[in-house]
Amino acid sequence: MALILTQTDTVAPCGTILACTSPEDGLAVTPQARKAEGGGSAGSGELSVEIYKAAIQAGVMFESPAVGETTWDSGTYTVRLNVTTAVADLNLIEVHVCRVNSSCASQATVGSTTGLSISMGTTGVKQVDVTGAQQSAVSTDRIYIVLIFQQTSHANATFGFTPDQDIDTPIVPAGQDYVKVIDETLQSIEGKLSPRTMKRILNETLQSVEGELRARTMKRILGETLQLNEGKMTASDFIRVIDEALQAVEGKIPRRDMVRIKGKMP
Repeated sequence: MALILTQTDTVAPCGTILACTSPEDGLAVTPQARKAEGGGSAGSGELSVEIYKAAIQAGVMFESPAVGETTWDSGTYTVRLNVTTAVADLNLIEVHVCRVNSSCASQATVGSTTGLSISMGTTGVKQVDVTGAQQSAVSTDRIYIVLIFQQTSHANATFGFTPDQDIDTPIVPAGQDYVKVIDETLQSIEGKLSPRTMKRILNETLQSVEGELRARTMKRILGETLQLNEGKMTASDFIRVIDEALQAVEGKIPRRDMVRIKGKMP
């Protein structure tokens, strides 16, 4: 399962920085940066952002905690902004996804979507997709997202937003594809195993991922699962899927290849 970040009321540790961006007029008069984290509590307080007259400025930022992965998968980052106080003559024109280190120094541009013209003249959730490139990172690197606005009149403009939306990322934490496969396997035999037995199988599976069980033991456990799963898929297909999963556990195929395995489950 890919990493999903929830916007919170907590001030971003790096504060309001431009990171990998360089808007024509720098930071907004009152920029706002908030933390967005997996499993976080959605924010509830409205924040005000003031953009200088006839300017192009960075006004809203979101920062993740340390991602904890050395490979960030490529794919789509979906960024949402819940506008709760509208203002005329102001547009969201760019969204940038940056990678910063633990010292808040920019390391790379993950992806950018430019040429937008999303009006802040109405309330509601504004959504932008950004295509991100694969990143070779260190485990303490963070995602830092910058939203850039353009004011089109000769007076400052202030809008309000509430940091209560999810930000979808394509980053799949190590081991999560394999856990997803097993989870789907257990769902496919729902009603044929007692909750206690299902819990035992899943726990032993996770131990295998952590290197605490041998492949032979893992095959025995999943062989028992197969007997209870008859009719949902052929034995040969099931064994092929499990063999590939075991290769992933043993480091014989890249983690990202596990994404295709879950599509083979019933």
